[in-house]
Amino acid sequence: MEELRDNGVFFTGDILSKNAVALLKDISIDSRIIDPACGAGNLLISVIPLFPEADTLTNTLKLWGNILYGYDLHHEFIKAAKLRIILEAKNRFDQSDETDISILESYLNNIRVGNIFNHSVQLMDMTHILINPPFTKASLPEKFNWASGSINSAAVFINFCIKHIKNETQIVAILPEVLRSGSSYRKWRELVASNSKGINISQCEQFDTKTNVDIFLLSLIKNQESGFAWNQIDSEKYSQVSDFFDISVGPVVPHRDKLEGTEYPFLKAKNTPRWESIDTENISERRSYLGRTVLPPFVALRRTSSPSDRDRAVGTVITGDTPVAVENHLIIAKPSSGDVSDCNKLLEVFKDKSTNDFLNERIRCRHLTVSAVKEIPFDGGVL
Repeated sequence: MEELRDNGVFFTGDILSKNAVALLKDISIDSRIIDPACGAGNLLISVIPLFPEADTLTNTLKLWGNILYGYDLHHEFIKAAKLRIILEAKNRFDQSDETDISILESYLNNIRVGNIFNHSVQLMDMTHILINPPFTKASLPEKFNWASGSINSAAVFINFCIKHIKNETQIVAILPEVLRSGSSYRKWRELVASNSKGINISQCEQFDTKTNVDIFLLSLIKNQESGFAWNQIDSEKYSQVSDFFDISVGPVVPHRDKLEGTEYPFLKAKNTPRWESIDTENISERRSYLGRTVLPPFVALRRTSSPSDRDRAVGTVITGDTPVAVENHLIIAKPSSGDVSDCNKLLEVFKDKSTNDFLNERIRCRHLTVSAVKEIPFDGGVL
């Protein structure tokens, strides 16, 4: 189990599976539903209540076998998925016309061991994609114009599916929160939006009680025209923090930047008092630094932030006349006015429940991003 989680593999629970299946549209016996990373078949099994049974166990499995498709790299998972589907079918009959498991399994040959990236042609025949892809970081299997280096595998799966399915095919996916709100996946979101219609995002929450990963449900229909915008606030309705503050990440990376140059007060997440004001003269730690420093006044905001925290945006007002070296675990909000009173006002906004509510909807990752902080409604929202 630990090996699977280390590789970003999370088994889909019953409730989450049923909620994902509830998003599927126009299911019939003519549907072709594929889970390209099916594991032990939780999602496929959750679809079965939508299907009728035939007159016998054999004919029922033949019927379902023409509808359900799946791939997984692990033989034991495919074996388990088939046996579970057979059990679901058996439960609908008092007597079985066939008891040989190998024969019953043969009716489900569209659920097989394999890598979907080697079977792209299969996707063109599908009416629905239902998937909980791996969440692990991986090197790109091909060159994309929306990412470089190591990225979340789930983004690659969805990109691959959108590329190889036909128009009007529906995708329902369980995806990690970072794809919905992470700054590094902005181009991925734009790609998805430009190739989809009817996009629906729902159920942003923790994957399960034992997994420290937040997820969301994504439903879309493949189409080349879309007016959908992800995580976008109506700028005509709301005044945002970025209208009044310059937002940036602290530039000091302690284990990378050498102790060279002028000595400055060194501001870290550990020495910034919550919800207070501190003068640079009272910052106890100092360090030598050659890079960019920040002249007060400004608000230092902790980047580490979880939806389970009482306060999502914990800030400290920094005052004084001395430039400060700021650690990269802090976000800097520097007022355009240069007025400390605006910093105090921002701190009150960060304390307000409406900011918690906004951030819990906007970003459920375990850290805040510059883009999310920029979009926080200022002055409490509607003007």
